Amino acid sequence: MAGSFLAARVVVSAGRETFFRARRLLTVVGLGALLVPGFVVIQLARYGYSLDNPGQVLEAVTRLRIGLFSYAGVFSSWFESPYRSTGGLHLGAYTFAGAFSALGLQERTAGLYTDSAYIGTDQIPSNIYTIFRGLIEDFGWVGSMGFLLAIGFIAGIAFARLRKGNVRYLPILAGFYACSLWSFVVDIFIYNTILVAWLLFTTYVLLWHRKIQAEPLV
Repeated sequence: MAGSFLAARVVVSAGRETFFRARRLLTVVGLGALLVPGFVVIQLARYGYSLDNPGQVLEAVTRLRIGLFSYAGVFSSWFESPYRSTGGLHLGAYTFAGAFSALGLQERTAGLYTDSAYIGTDQIPSNIYTIFRGLIEDFGWVGSMGFLLAIGFIAGIAFARLRKGNVRYLPILAGFYACSLWSFVVDIFIYNTILVAWLLFTTYVLLWHRKIQAEPLV
Protein backbone atom coordinates (compact mmCIF):
# COMPACT_ATOMS: atom_id res chain seq x y z
CA MET A 1 0.00 0.00 0.00
CA ALA A 2 2.78 2.42 0.90
CA GLY A 3 4.73 1.55 -2.24
CA SER A 4 1.77 2.06 -4.57
CA PHE A 5 0.81 5.30 -2.77
CA LEU A 6 4.30 6.77 -3.16
CA ALA A 7 4.53 5.69 -6.81
CA ALA A 8 1.09 7.16 -7.56
CA ARG A 9 2.14 10.47 -6.01
CA VAL A 10 4.95 10.65 -8.57
CA VAL A 11 2.33 10.52 -11.33
CA VAL A 12 0.06 13.08 -9.67
CA SER A 13 2.80 15.57 -8.82
CA ALA A 14 5.07 14.85 -11.82
CA GLY A 15 7.82 14.02 -9.33
CA ARG A 16 7.86 17.49 -7.76
CA GLU A 17 6.24 16.64 -4.43
CA THR A 18 8.34 16.91 -1.29
CA PHE A 19 8.59 13.49 0.31
CA PHE A 20 9.12 14.59 3.93
CA ARG A 21 6.08 16.78 4.43
CA ALA A 22 5.16 17.75 8.00
CA ARG A 23 1.61 16.45 7.73
CA ARG A 24 2.75 13.14 6.29
CA LEU A 25 5.38 12.68 9.00
CA LEU A 26 2.83 13.42 11.72
CA THR A 27 0.47 10.87 10.17
CA VAL A 28 3.20 8.21 10.14
CA VAL A 29 4.14 8.97 13.77
CA GLY A 30 0.47 8.84 14.79
CA LEU A 31 -0.08 5.50 13.06
CA GLY A 32 3.07 4.16 14.70
CA ALA A 33 1.82 5.21 18.12
CA LEU A 34 -1.41 3.31 17.46
CA LEU A 35 0.26 0.21 16.03
CA VAL A 36 2.92 -0.34 18.70
CA PRO A 37 0.43 -1.37 21.45
CA GLY A 38 -1.20 -3.73 18.97
CA PHE A 39 2.15 -5.34 18.18
CA VAL A 40 2.85 -5.77 21.90
CA VAL A 41 -0.51 -7.52 22.40
CA ILE A 42 0.24 -9.81 19.44
CA GLN A 43 3.63 -10.69 20.96
CA LEU A 44 1.96 -11.48 24.28
CA ALA A 45 -0.52 -13.79 22.58
CA ARG A 46 2.26 -15.40 20.53
CA TYR A 47 4.22 -16.44 23.62
CA GLY A 48 1.19 -17.11 25.82
CA TYR A 49 1.95 -14.19 28.11
CA SER A 50 -0.50 -12.08 30.13
CA LEU A 51 -1.08 -8.32 30.30
CA ASP A 52 -1.36 -8.71 34.07
CA ASN A 53 2.27 -9.77 34.35
CA PRO A 54 4.61 -6.71 34.13
CA GLY A 55 7.67 -8.90 33.59
CA GLN A 56 6.11 -10.65 30.62
CA VAL A 57 4.92 -7.35 29.13
CA LEU A 58 8.46 -5.95 29.47
CA GLU A 59 9.88 -9.03 27.77
CA ALA A 60 7.38 -8.65 24.91
CA VAL A 61 8.38 -5.00 24.49
CA THR A 62 12.06 -5.98 24.51
CA ARG A 63 11.46 -8.63 21.85
CA LEU A 64 9.56 -6.12 19.75
CA ARG A 65 12.38 -3.59 20.09
CA ILE A 66 14.94 -6.21 19.10
CA GLY A 67 12.80 -7.25 16.15
CA LEU A 68 12.39 -3.69 14.86
CA PHE A 69 15.82 -2.21 15.50
CA SER A 70 18.40 -5.02 15.73
CA TYR A 71 18.65 -5.79 12.02
CA ALA A 72 22.07 -4.11 11.57
CA GLY A 73 23.53 -6.09 14.48
CA VAL A 74 22.00 -9.34 13.28
CA PHE A 75 23.28 -8.86 9.74
CA SER A 76 26.73 -7.89 11.05
CA SER A 77 26.81 -11.02 13.22
CA TRP A 78 26.13 -13.19 10.17
CA PHE A 79 28.50 -11.21 7.94
CA GLU A 80 31.39 -11.67 10.39
CA SER A 81 30.67 -15.37 10.82
CA PRO A 82 33.35 -17.68 9.34
CA TYR A 83 30.61 -20.03 8.11
CA ARG A 84 28.74 -17.56 5.92
CA SER A 85 30.62 -18.37 2.71
CA THR A 86 30.88 -22.15 3.05
CA GLY A 87 27.69 -23.09 1.17
CA GLY A 88 28.50 -21.55 -2.22
CA LEU A 89 26.19 -19.33 -4.24
CA HIS A 90 22.47 -20.15 -4.35
CA LEU A 91 21.68 -18.20 -7.53
CA GLY A 92 18.34 -16.74 -6.48
CA ALA A 93 17.08 -19.35 -4.02
CA TYR A 94 16.92 -16.78 -1.20
CA THR A 95 16.00 -13.65 -3.15
CA PHE A 96 13.19 -15.49 -4.93
CA ALA A 97 12.54 -18.10 -2.24
CA GLY A 98 8.77 -18.23 -2.73
CA ALA A 99 8.98 -18.77 -6.47
CA PHE A 100 11.72 -21.39 -6.08
CA SER A 101 9.59 -23.23 -3.53
CA ALA A 102 6.45 -23.08 -5.70
CA LEU A 103 8.39 -24.43 -8.69
CA GLY A 104 9.90 -27.22 -6.60
CA LEU A 105 13.46 -26.00 -7.11
CA GLN A 106 14.24 -25.51 -3.42
CA GLU A 107 12.11 -25.87 -0.30
CA ARG A 108 11.75 -22.70 1.77
CA THR A 109 11.94 -23.01 5.54
CA ALA A 110 9.54 -21.10 7.77
CA GLY A 111 10.98 -17.62 8.32
CA LEU A 112 13.53 -18.21 5.52
CA TYR A 113 16.47 -18.59 7.95
CA THR A 114 16.60 -21.29 10.60
CA ASP A 115 19.74 -19.96 12.29
CA SER A 116 19.50 -17.02 14.67
CA ALA A 117 21.84 -14.38 16.03
CA TYR A 118 21.67 -13.53 19.74
CA ILE A 119 21.33 -9.84 20.48
CA GLY A 120 21.45 -7.72 23.62
CA THR A 121 22.36 -8.47 27.21
CA ASP A 122 19.50 -10.97 27.42
CA GLN A 123 20.77 -12.75 24.27
CA ILE A 124 17.41 -12.65 22.51
CA PRO A 125 17.44 -14.66 19.26
CA SER A 126 16.62 -12.94 15.97
CA ASN A 127 16.73 -14.11 12.35
CA ILE A 128 16.04 -10.69 10.77
CA TYR A 129 19.13 -10.49 8.55
CA THR A 130 17.87 -7.81 6.09
CA ILE A 131 17.54 -8.22 2.34
CA PHE A 132 21.32 -8.14 1.94
CA ARG A 133 22.07 -11.56 3.39
CA GLY A 134 19.91 -13.23 0.75
CA LEU A 135 21.50 -11.20 -2.03
CA ILE A 136 25.03 -12.01 -0.89
CA GLU A 137 24.24 -15.70 -0.46
CA ASP A 138 22.67 -15.83 -3.91
CA PHE A 139 25.07 -13.72 -5.97
CA GLY A 140 28.15 -12.96 -3.84
CA TRP A 141 29.57 -9.51 -3.11
CA VAL A 142 30.10 -8.37 -6.67
CA GLY A 143 26.98 -10.03 -8.00
CA SER A 144 24.73 -8.54 -5.30
CA MET A 145 26.07 -5.04 -5.96
CA GLY A 146 25.48 -5.54 -9.67
CA PHE A 147 21.96 -6.79 -8.95
CA LEU A 148 21.17 -3.73 -6.82
CA LEU A 149 22.65 -1.44 -9.47
CA ALA A 150 20.39 -2.99 -12.12
CA ILE A 151 17.31 -2.70 -9.90
CA GLY A 152 18.12 0.93 -9.11
CA PHE A 153 18.61 1.69 -12.81
CA ILE A 154 15.25 0.13 -13.71
CA ALA A 155 13.51 2.00 -10.88
CA GLY A 156 15.10 5.24 -12.09
CA ILE A 157 13.71 4.68 -15.58
CA ALA A 158 10.27 3.94 -14.10
CA PHE A 159 10.42 7.16 -12.05
CA ALA A 160 11.33 9.21 -15.11
CA ARG A 161 8.53 7.66 -17.19
CA LEU A 162 5.99 8.21 -14.40
CA ARG A 163 6.95 11.87 -14.17
CA LYS A 164 5.86 12.13 -17.81
CA GLY A 165 2.53 10.47 -17.02
CA ASN A 166 3.21 6.97 -18.35
CA VAL A 167 1.29 4.92 -15.76
CA ARG A 168 2.46 1.60 -17.20
CA TYR A 169 5.58 1.98 -15.08
CA LEU A 170 3.58 2.41 -11.86
CA PRO A 171 3.88 -1.26 -10.74
CA ILE A 172 7.66 -1.22 -11.19
CA LEU A 173 8.19 1.83 -8.99
CA ALA A 174 5.57 0.64 -6.47
CA GLY A 175 7.38 -2.69 -6.18
CA PHE A 176 10.72 -0.93 -5.78
CA TYR A 177 9.38 1.30 -3.01
CA ALA A 178 7.72 -1.60 -1.21
CA CYS A 179 10.87 -3.72 -1.41
CA SER A 180 13.03 -0.82 -0.19
CA LEU A 181 10.72 -0.08 2.75
CA TRP A 182 10.85 -3.72 3.90
CA SER A 183 14.55 -4.28 3.08
CA PHE A 184 15.59 -3.96 6.73
CA VAL A 185 13.74 -7.25 7.33
CA VAL A 186 13.96 -9.37 4.19
CA ASP A 187 13.12 -9.33 0.49
CA ILE A 188 9.35 -8.80 0.48
CA PHE A 189 8.95 -10.78 -2.74
CA ILE A 190 9.93 -14.06 -1.09
CA TYR A 191 6.27 -14.25 -0.07
CA ASN A 192 4.13 -15.71 -2.85
CA THR A 193 1.06 -13.80 -1.65
CA ILE A 194 2.93 -10.51 -2.13
CA LEU A 195 4.26 -11.62 -5.50
CA VAL A 196 0.81 -12.65 -6.73
CA ALA A 197 -0.72 -9.42 -5.43
CA TRP A 198 1.93 -7.42 -7.31
CA LEU A 199 1.28 -9.39 -10.52
CA LEU A 200 -2.48 -8.77 -10.19
CA PHE A 201 -1.81 -5.07 -9.57
CA THR A 202 0.42 -4.96 -12.64
CA THR A 203 -2.25 -6.63 -14.77
CA TYR A 204 -4.88 -4.19 -13.54
CA VAL A 205 -2.73 -1.14 -14.29
CA LEU A 206 -1.85 -2.36 -17.78
CA LEU A 207 -5.49 -3.14 -18.63
CA TRP A 208 -6.59 0.22 -17.24
CA HIS A 209 -3.96 2.03 -19.29
CA ARG A 210 -4.96 0.11 -22.41
CA LYS A 211 -8.61 1.01 -21.86
CA ILE A 212 -7.79 4.68 -21.48
CA GLN A 213 -5.67 4.65 -24.62
CA ALA A 214 -8.49 2.96 -26.58
CA GLU A 215 -11.19 5.43 -25.53
CA PRO A 216 -11.91 8.05 -28.22
CA LEU A 217 -11.34 11.67 -27.37
CA VAL A 218 -14.55 13.67 -26.99
